[in-house]
This record gives sequence, structure tokens and C-alpha cells, in this order.
Amino acid sequence: MLHASLRRGRIRGRTAFLTASAAVLALAGLLPAAGPVAADTLTAVSYSQAPTTHQLYPRDPAANTAVVRVAGQVTQGQPSAMRLDVTRDGSPFSSTTVPVAGTGAAFSFAPTITAGLTAYTFSLYAVGSTTVLQNSWTDVVAGDVYLDDGQSNGAARQRYDGAADNSSAPDQSPWVRTFGSSTADSAASAADNTWRQATGDGYQDAGVVGQYAVRMGRRIVDTYGVPVAVLQGSQDGMPIDVFKPNPANHADTSTNYGRLLSRAQRAGVQNQVRGIFWYQGESDNNDVAAQTSGFGTVLTAWQQDYPGLQHVYPHQIRNGCMPYGSTTFQRSYQERDAQRGYSDLPGVTLLSTDGVDRQGLDAMPNNNCHFYYRGGYQALADHDFATVAYDLYGGSATAATPPSPATAWFSAADHSRISIALRNSTDRLNLPCGPADDFLVNGSTAKVSSVAVQPGMVVLQLSGPATGATGVSYLGHDGPGNWITNDNGAGLLAFYNLAFTADQPAAMPAPARTCPPLRSSVLTAAGDFNGDGRTDLAVVGDTNDLRLYPGNADGTLNIGPGAQMWPLGGLWQGFKAIAAGDFNGDGRADLAGIDANNDLRLYTGDGQGHLNGGALMWPGGGLWQGFKAIVAGDFNGDGKADIAGIDANNDLRLYLGNGDGTLNTGTGGWKMLAGNGNWVNFHGLAAGDFNGDGKADIAGIDANNDMRLYAGNGDGTINTSSGGLMWPGGGQWGGFGAITAGDFDHDGKADIAGIDANNDLRLYTGLGNGTLNTGSMGMLWGGAGRWGGS
Repeated sequence: MLHASLRRGRIRGRTAFLTASAAVLALAGLLPAAGPVAADTLTAVSYSQAPTTHQLYPRDPAANTAVVRVAGQVTQGQPSAMRLDVTRDGSPFSSTTVPVAGTGAAFSFAPTITAGLTAYTFSLYAVGSTTVLQNSWTDVVAGDVYLDDGQSNGAARQRYDGAADNSSAPDQSPWVRTFGSSTADSAASAADNTWRQATGDGYQDAGVVGQYAVRMGRRIVDTYGVPVAVLQGSQDGMPIDVFKPNPANHADTSTNYGRLLSRAQRAGVQNQVRGIFWYQGESDNNDVAAQTSGFGTVLTAWQQDYPGLQHVYPHQIRNGCMPYGSTTFQRSYQERDAQRGYSDLPGVTLLSTDGVDRQGLDAMPNNNCHFYYRGGYQALADHDFATVAYDLYGGSATAATPPSPATAWFSAADHSRISIALRNSTDRLNLPCGPADDFLVNGSTAKVSSVAVQPGMVVLQLSGPATGATGVSYLGHDGPGNWITNDNGAGLLAFYNLAFTADQPAAMPAPARTCPPLRSSVLTAAGDFNGDGRTDLAVVGDTNDLRLYPGNADGTLNIGPGAQMWPLGGLWQGFKAIAAGDFNGDGRADLAGIDANNDLRLYTGDGQGHLNGGALMWPGGGLWQGFKAIVAGDFNGDGKADIAGIDANNDLRLYLGNGDGTLNTGTGGWKMLAGNGNWVNFHGLAAGDFNGDGKADIAGIDANNDMRLYAGNGDGTINTSSGGLMWPGGGQWGGFGAITAGDFDHDGKADIAGIDANNDLRLYTGLGNGTLNTGSMGMLWGGAGRWGGS
């Protein structure tokens, strides 16, 4: 019988003892054996080098092979030789025998395996009077190694819901692996030395690499037949300083950098990491100096510590994030522009996050920072794969890098046209309808009215000469929308205030497609459309879609991209005015609008942010032609929502609501204020109880660009002695487009939200006495000019 101490079947440190199962197999004749077990077969060995089960060995890309070393020393017994057998997918691959001289003798093997979707098993035998298995390591492969680091979008965990299409599990592969854990716990990180199949949906758990890395690995495996290992190191919500190494000890495991480096060392991959994916910068909050110097520090350390590193792939951060615990939205335009310079560094290619539609809405805080899997992290990995394939696998050069600007200049003598040359002058660009709103002419009031593209070039037609312009910017946007992309789907990199070179007159290229005309102005209406008790904003923008921006309790709006209130896009083209109220008496906010045929139609709300219907509120066709604005409120005090509007004769008329979604045709539309044409040149109209008397009033911007209050009498007329200024000073409201009213800050007083001359949406809180607070605040996307029409 075997001595108990030699039958325990375990490995202590790097010493392997004969296992009971191996002994049984040997005695049963299933392993090479001759006669009874002799004393010289009671062998133990220690290892200086050996694989582990599921391990990936970095391959030599040129030879497509890797060397697997098994080396050690006989610590007990008198074997005459050690033999290493290698099988590939269960079939014999190689067998090597080296002589040894008993206890104290060293042995070493270095078989070469080929990278591919095949698994190798290594079995080490002690050869004496019998041949006895010492250890076996299964499912060993050769392939490529990548690191993935950054903050939460680098971690790319599953977010928002557990729906099947939001999980990366279908893209998991036995050929995509990882080592250890990305936990921030130093002790736990150091203790985990296990190779595993990679998973994507979790965060900092054993085997988790994130959804993005799972998809990227799967694309490499499926396309090139090469196994992949990814070591994930990302930490949510961290600024660049967190990722810097300890200058005195790069492997310091109290640091993010050191934990990842230590894992690479323990995994045996440190010297042959092919690429590093990096997604970080949101938490630097537009601190350009911190971001760029910090990235430079990390990049230099990578190049020192990973000598085989071939390429680094940072991502340009995306619109949508705000710092945790803050309601101040940070666009980081300058930081994003500074990141463009990373592509000028040797061995670095900046990847674009534009062109990816499915950003999700985070609950705390309300921001559009992260992505779903399908159409989000999966799509991002698919776009990036084209770059990785070109750089590292001999893939196509076509659309291999994201579109990126090189220079810009005025291409019309009057400076009403801008041409932007891209770094890649040959790649075709895909131009949808509606991207003009994503561009900004810095230092000028001129707007981009249309966009055309040709290979390597973007051309912007402006609304007029760009007097005073200092540069041009491409800001992109949150969520889904109209992206300028290459043929692999990668979006145009964002840039900010790109300076102009010398003028080069050229004609405007023909448009890539025929698009419906953009709106010349935005339409807005306020109401509680989603039933949460807060005032929301419904907006018809320049793409003629109706979108909902839910209200927050502090007077700001949810910074998501604006959910569609109507399922099909572009159907609000030609609408001239909209107003919100409970027109059918069901307690939910509805929308009334004058359509392209000059009919007033009702779209009933479902209380969840969506609309239905489209029935006529007034019989007959085209009766609302010439109306400049409409508002809704209970102007006659009967508890039903009415419509007031400025008609073609510049009179303010009232149309009483029946409470069933129609208007009273018997009363017609009486004048709310005596006289003719009193409302000529008014632009902007809003309704609410501005003076706190319980009656609906009218606020409007008059011909002198003053905001005036017309107090309601509660009987459908306006107090003839009213019309006072709601805001001190003259002409302060010049350039304002749409205005609307509601209690946005939940203080019980009616406020006014308006789109100013800079196309920013601003809130002017009501004081409850018919005037407005002289301060204002940005409600959404402040400072970016995001609320302009064409």
C-alpha cells in the first residue's frame, strides 16, 4: 500500500505529490507501468516553472507559437528520467524525455505549441522501474493578451436591466480568458492566481472582464482563430491620478496600476501584452492639464513595464456624464479635444465613442453616462475591432480609424461656408439627416444650416457670414441620433474650437442624401407627461421629432437624450405651435398642436411620457392658418383646459375647452383683449398663474423684446390695465425663441423656461407676484447652444 503521505493528491507551494487517482490508474494499467510500485517511483518534485489549467501563453505573432516551460527538481525518489507528454485536443502532440540522476536532479522541458482554437494537456511522468504521473495540466492554450483599464466605461459592467439582449453572456467564449480578479482589495487581488473563462456582466468579481472586453475578445477569436486573454483593471468613478503608478514601486498593490501589473507578472504575460484598452476621463471634469499629463504618466509607465506592448487604444470620452453627487452637468469639451492629441503619440490610436446610440439613463445621478450592451458596449467593441484588426492582425485599412479632423478653413469668400479636412483623406463618410445641430461656430452667432461630406472632407453651410469666428467645433450629442460615421460605424471624433487656416474657396459638395428641411425654430410645451408630479418639457426640435425631457425637483431637466413621445420620427414636420394641458379631463397631460395643414389636433397623453391619437379639436380644415402661437390654461374658470392664441390678425383669441378633447365651436374665438392687432410682433407666449390670484394669466415677449404680464380676469378676458414688465429693464428678451410656463422648481409659483439668443434653455423662476427672479439658470446643456433650430 502507498504511504499515506504520498497519497494525499495535493500540491503544496510548487511541490507536487503523486495523487491517489494517478496511482490507481497506474496500478490498473491505464498509465505506463511495469510490475509493482518500487521505491524509486515514490517520487516528489518541485517546480520552478509549470503551466496551470486554463492558462493562456502569449504567442509570438510572427511564428504563431508559444513556448510552455516545465522545469523543476526531483525532491524525493530515484527516477532515472522525467517525461513530458503533450496532447492536443486529446490526440498525441509530442513526448520528450530527459535523464535525471535521482533526488536533487534538475529537469527542464520547453515544448512549443501552436496558437489556435485547440487546447493542450501537459502530463509529467517520473520514469524508473515504473512510469508514474506526477502532474497534469489541462486546457492550456496560446494566444494574445490585452489589458483593459479606466473608470466605469472601462469596466463596462451590465447596467440598467437584466434583459437577454442586455447581457454579454451569448458572446462569452471558452477561448476568451482572464487571470485573477480586478478587485480593489489588495489582499484579495494578490491571493487570486486562477485562470478562468472570462465573463462580462459583473464588476470586480473573479473572471469578470466587462462586456466590452468579452465582445472584443470574441471578435478576435471568431475572425482570426486566436485565443485571447484580457486582464481587467478598471475602477468606477476615478480621476486620472488614481491610475498613476507609485513612482518608487510600480508593482505596489495598494495602487490600481500596481495590482494590474502584479497580476500580469503572476500570469506570466507581462512581457507580451499586445494592446491596452483605456476608457477614462469623465471624472477629470474638464481638467485638461490633469487628464493629459496623467495619461502621459500612465502611458510612459506602460511602455516601461510591458516591453512587448504594440499599441494603446484610449477612448475619447462621451457626452453624458456628470460627477457623482452633483447636479452640474460637465460637457468636457476642452478635455475631449485634448484627447484627440493622443493619436499623435507613437503607438497610440484614439477610439471614438460617437456613433454608439444606446446610452442609458442612470438613476443616481440622473445622467447619460453608460451604455446598454446591445447597441452600446457591443457596438463600441465592433467599431473598435476594425482598428485593432488593422493594427495587429493585418486587417483592412479601409475605415480602420475613426474620422478625425486635421484642418479647417473658410471655403466661401463671405465666410459662410467651412470645410474640414480629415486625417484620413480617402475613407468614405456616411451622413444622415440632422447632424448640423452637433456643430458650433465658435465666436460667431452664425449657425450651421446644412452639412455635406465627401471622402476625407466635411463641409458646413452656415446661416450667414461667421463674423468674429475663432474656430469650429463638433460636439456630438447624448444617446441616439444622427452621427457622421465611417463605413465601420465609428463616429466623427469630437473637437472644439479648431482654428481656421487660410481661406480656400470651394463649392459646396452635393448633399449625400435628400433630407426634409430642418425646423427654423424649436417648439416647447411644459406639463407632467410622465406622471411623476414634476414639470417636464416636450420639445419638437430641428429633426421634427417630439422628445420628452423629464423634470427634476430642482428646476433642471433630466440630461438624457430626450425620449421619443411619438413612435415614428419626423412626423412633427410643419407643426407651427404646440401647447400642453389636460384637454380630455382624464388627469393626464395632453398635447395640442397646429399641424402642417393648419388644423388643431389633440394627442392624448398616457401618463407615461407617450402620446396617442391626433384627432381634430376643431372641425373643418385649415382654420388655424396664420396663428403664431398658442397656449393652454383654464382661462374662464370652469375647470376645463382652453386654448388661447395669436391669430393672423395679431389678436389674442380664446377657444373654450369642452373637457372631452374638443373646443366649443359655439363661442368661437373671442378676443381676450379689446382692440385690433394688439399682439403684432409678439414672439413667445406662455400661460400660468403668475400673480398668485388663482387665475390663468398670459406672459409674452412684445415687439420691444420686453417680457410682459397680462393678468387674467378668470372669465376668459384679460385685465386691460395689465401689461406690466415681468423683468426690469428694456429689451432683455431679444433673440428668445420658444418660451413656456410651469412650476419647474416645485415652489408653487409659475416659472418661465425659454430658449435664449445663444440657444440655451434657461429657467426664470416666478416670484408669485407677477414678476420673475432676475437670476436665471441653465436647465439642460447650458452654454452649448443645443436648443437652436436650423
